Formats: sequence, C-alpha cells, structure tokens
Amino acid sequence: MTNPVFVNSTIQLFHGDCLEILKEIPTDSVDLVLTDPPYGQSYRSNRRKEKFQRIQEDQDTPYILLTRAAYECHRVLKDTGAIYMFTNWHQQGTTDYALSKYFKLGASKIVWVKNNWSAGDLDSSWANRTELIAYAHHAKHKLLGARPSNVLYFNKVSKLHHPTEKPVQIMEYIISKGCPKDGIVLDPFCGSGPVLEAAINMGRQCIGIEVREQYIKESISRINHMSIFALPSVGLSPFNFQLKEITT
Repeated sequence: MTNPVFVNSTIQLFHGDCLEILKEIPTDSVDLVLTDPPYGQSYRSNRRKEKFQRIQEDQDTPYILLTRAAYECHRVLKDTGAIYMFTNWHQQGTTDYALSKYFKLGASKIVWVKNNWSAGDLDSSWANRTELIAYAHHAKHKLLGARPSNVLYFNKVSKLHHPTEKPVQIMEYIISKGCPKDGIVLDPFCGSGPVLEAAINMGRQCIGIEVREQYIKESISRINHMSIFALPSVGLSPFNFQLKEITT
C-alpha cells in the first residue's frame, strides 16, 4: 500500500505512477476528478526564461495513458461524479475517445479563453488564445448552482512552477460546479498543485498524485505557504481516506 508523502486534514499527496496508485483508491469514493494530463507532445516552452524539463510521460502514447487513467477514474468516482480533463486541439479526439469508453460526454467542450496568445507560427497561423477542457460524467451527476457557460475567461499563470501550469482560479470555479462542499477531489496528474490549492480554498478535500519528485516538492511548498492550519475548517472531518491493499 502506498503511503502519502504529505497529509493533513484537507490534502493527501502521493508520489508515484498514477496508473498504479489509482488502483489502490477504493471504488465509488471520489466526487470529482479534475486534472491536466500530459498532451503527448513532449512539451517544453523555449520562449520563457525558465527552461523546464520535458514533461514525464508526455512522450508516451496518449491514447493508452488516457484510456487507462479514464478506466480507473470511472471506477473510483461515485455515481454522481464527473471528470474534467484539460486538453488541446491536437489531442481532443484522443481525450474524447478515452473518456467516452467509460463516461457520458458533456454536450459541449469547455473553452478556456486566456489573456494572451501562444506564439506558434507568426506568419501563417491564427494566434491561439484558448485551451479546451473535456467534461464527462456518470448518469446521476448534476451541476451545482446556476447553469454555467462553456466559455471561461481566466488569465494565464504569470509565474510558472510547471511548464503547463493552470490558474488556481479556473480550478476553483470548476470545483464549485462539480464537487459538493463535503466532497473529495482527485487530481491524478497534479503537477505543481494548483488543484490542491483550489480545493483548500474551496473547502474540499483533495487527493493528488504526481510522478516527478520536483513537482511533489513544489506542491508541498505551495500548501505550506498557504498556512493551511490558519484557514477556517469549514466543517471538514479529519481526512481519514485510506488506500486499499492490492494483491497480485
């Protein structure tokens, strides 16, 4: 059984291969999966001063990775649960196909409009200001609150701790629509931890999994800087979530 590298009343963070650790999460135990998996493009920006290492698993066959992850996420989600998975126009077909094997796809993609655009081909391509979020769910899932638009406007992260880091604010908004106040959020590709921070801010408990030690350290630093114990408890019971033993 895998032990968390960080745990408190709100967060459990695991270091390792999510496809293996997901197998240890009990069935029907999670309310929302919110994650930003590798896009299969061996991504590394060369425009920024920070030169991140290429993303681990980003050179793997994305269909295999996403399909295996989708299977486990389908199993661990409650019958009222949903999954939100960041993607892009290169991989949206692969993402949709992987999710559709186990979930009901949302009627429309969610489009994130950013405050600036990517560089790309400056001469012959239109400047891209958007990323896509695939949304799928179990049959009993209901959105919380007023019906949201599928177009979301949030600024990009200005100081990155991970090459594809997403803003905490967009994570908070999705959590508010997809996870009840006493619920558990799961991020199997948690990177530097924006979903962990968003869950803390929104008063939800969260399980994070990350394969690269560098980003485990970034996630722990992020949580510690939030002074979590000074935050209101928002009525959460102690996080006694236990992984299960896997026998072979």
